[in-house]
Parts: sequence; structure tokens; C-alpha cells
Amino acid sequence: NTKNIGILAAKNAIKKLGGKKIKTSISPIIIGSEISHIFFNSLIKATYGQNIYNKKSFLYNLLNKQIFPKTINIYEEPHIKKAIGSKPFDSEGTETKFKFIIKNGYLKNYLLDNYYAKKLNMETTGNCGGISNIIISPDNISIKKLIQKMYKGLLITELLGNGANIITGDYSYGVSGFWIEKGIIEYPVNEITIAGNFINTFMNIIEISNDINNYEKIKTGSILINNILISGI
Repeated sequence: NTKNIGILAAKNAIKKLGGKKIKTSISPIIIGSEISHIFFNSLIKATYGQNIYNKKSFLYNLLNKQIFPKTINIYEEPHIKKAIGSKPFDSEGTETKFKFIIKNGYLKNYLLDNYYAKKLNMETTGNCGGISNIIISPDNISIKKLIQKMYKGLLITELLGNGANIITGDYSYGVSGFWIEKGIIEYPVNEITIAGNFINTFMNIIEISNDINNYEKIKTGSILINNILISGI
């Protein structure tokens, strides 16, 4: 209820008091499940037929190429009961269906309506009007265990700004969160930036925890990623 949401927001704000800057480094990070859908949203946008046809996507010419570790599967499931994105048909009346976007690390489908499917000599995937439910398959690990596995690094709880370029795949986000030492939260951090290229970053994903955020169309847990440039002081 509203009272509980307010209490949770207050607790989170208190946790971030006294935030510190950290030195520039290359470090593992965890992107928390409350915001990890934002990170994968750039992948989904890059699969849209319009962007592929106009060569305005970093995934242009990468169909059936490996862009994730082989442990990663990402699929669309439009028919989950009571899920936020579920729908039987797209905006053109095409029946929606299960499909892999990433299968065992390989890019298997672009997301197409009838118009861009014809332009690309492909078949529609029933995605006129956007996506339904995108599932990023989790590993059997809790967020607590994921933090312990990282041992030392940055737990990100906020991504600031729209710093993604889906044409080049380059990104730069202002972030805040918590610095982790020996698997536990050491102190809050702010006024820092992470930057890189999505293809390199996707390949550096180590594990995705099972704390799935079901309040978004892109349903994913927290993401542990290695070798990320963190710009601080």
C-alpha cells in the first residue's frame, strides 16, 4: 500500500546519506533488478525492424551471431496470464507468439511488423506496436549470493540520464548505489559514471539473479557484469 511504499522510499533515502565518490577504476558491477530493465531496453530497441532496415542499430548484420555468453537466453512470451505486457495480437492483428531473441547467447530474431518484415525480406514477428513480455532467463542465485559472489565492486541502484546510443552501441550513464567490500555493503556512492559498449558489456555478463522485477515488460533480475569502466575522481 501507499504507506509501505513511503516507508520503503524513506529507508532507501536514508541508506544513501553520506554518499562518497570513488576512484576511477575497472570493476565488476551489479545492476539492481529495479532498474536492470532500462539496461536491456537498449537491446530491444536495437532489434526493431525500423532501426535494422535504416542501419541505425548496433545489431545490424549480427543476426545469428553470438553477442552474449552461451548461458544467456532472452525470449518473448506474450501469453503469460495477468502479466503487464500480455496480448494475443499485435497492433496489425497478427497473432503474437513465443520467440527467442537471444538463444544460448546468439541473436535469433529481430522484432518486426509487416512493413519492415517485407522491407527486410523476412516474416513479421507480431511486434507492431512494440513488445509484450520479454524474459531474461535468470540463474538459480539470490541477489544476496550474487553480491557475495561479486565480493568487491559497485551495486548500482540508480541509472541517471539517457546515455545509450543504439546506433553505435556506446553508452554512458550517471549512476549511484553502494560500494561492496568482501560481499557486504560498505558505503553509499554517488556522482560517478559507467561507460562502455553494449556488445562488450553483454559478453561480460557473469550471472543474473532470480529477484525478477515483474512490474516491467522486460522482466529481469539483477545483473552481475565484469570489467566495467567506472569514472569517479
